[in-house]
Amino acid sequence: MIKRPDHLEFIAVKIKFSGLWFDTLEIDLQHINKFRRSNFSAKDIGHAAKIILHERFFEPHATKRYEDESCNYYVITRKFNGVFYKLVICICSDSPQTIGIITFYRVKL
Repeated sequence: MIKRPDHLEFIAVKIKFSGLWFDTLEIDLQHINKFRRSNFSAKDIGHAAKIILHERFFEPHATKRYEDESCNYYVITRKFNGVFYKLVICICSDSPQTIGIITFYRVKL
């Protein structure tokens, strides 16, 4: 089992990402909104994630091992509401139907 921060927020979703169905988002709002750089709610992030990820295929940017488990990390830059955002997510072997949202922020291209 991979140790995760205690402050994560969970929301139920139905997202088909890279050919697989996911039913939960695990969101690190403290990291996303740190230093008051944004003020997103879990609902905002869930909506953005569904639009950016649903029915799309991406290759992992990196894979990291944690003892007997592993996580695939994805760094995705996509347009959302007319603005480009970077979304960093992970999918871990100990919770294979959950997408972990590590960060979400606006980028200038």
